[in-house]
Amino acid sequence: MAPVFRLLFFLFAPIHVAWSFDHSHAVFNEVLDDVVVVHDHQTSVDYSRLKASPGTLEKYLQLIEAVSRADFDNWTRDQQLAYLINVYNAQTLKLIIDHYPEISSIRDLGGLIFSSPWDREFFRLFGEKTSLDHVEHDLIRGNFNEPRIHFAVNCASRGCPPLMQEAYTADKLDQQLDHATRLFMTDPERNRYDPKKNVLELSSIFQWYKQDFITAAGSVEAFVAPYITDDQQQQKLLKDSATHGFSRTSVRFLDYDWDLNDIKNRNK
Repeated sequence: MAPVFRLLFFLFAPIHVAWSFDHSHAVFNEVLDDVVVVHDHQTSVDYSRLKASPGTLEKYLQLIEAVSRADFDNWTRDQQLAYLINVYNAQTLKLIIDHYPEISSIRDLGGLIFSSPWDREFFRLFGEKTSLDHVEHDLIRGNFNEPRIHFAVNCASRGCPPLMQEAYTADKLDQQLDHATRLFMTDPERNRYDPKKNVLELSSIFQWYKQDFITAAGSVEAFVAPYITDDQQQQKLLKDSATHGFSRTSVRFLDYDWDLNDIKNRNK
């Protein structure tokens, strides 16, 4: 090929730019750092602020919705799981601000057409319309034997484990999941253990997803033991408590607070 034609070929040939997803989830970090407020073991969200300035969240939603199934399938396990957790949390924020401030609970978004807000197909994933339930139950619980995700996905409610101020990332996923679990388990408003009475009071999450914790640790008591207390004797008591379907520990499940985790509800 003559030099002049070679030059013209490169000038006018289609340009293919390789697109690489940012696994640091930096854009979502900006959102969370801006609107999530920490209160010891719990967090709340400044939905008014997010509603007024949704641009960064919208940018992140565009990024996660641009991921193809082929892209996703080529990622590592931790990259996939971190992505799905962030998808769930980001789309939940979007669902809330789309209806804020007319709602006081995410459950207000259920109705005659949708049995629950989690059934709503209001966003796209891998090019198809889908729901929060599909992300949590089919993609996460269906493919990852990781019960700690129950303390990472956030349902926009005060009874929920806290929405973290940072996105989940593959390079520190195990640490983040462990931190989220420990933070929730040591919140006395959500979970508590009285070793003298051998009474364990737990969030309803442990009732709803009991089998996930049994599959991972053998029993709910064994799962919570290393998180709810640092005392090794108490941990052993809890771990040894459930045998042959019978528990020597009295386990009670606490009522779940479905009020919106809005910063305006903090002092209610």
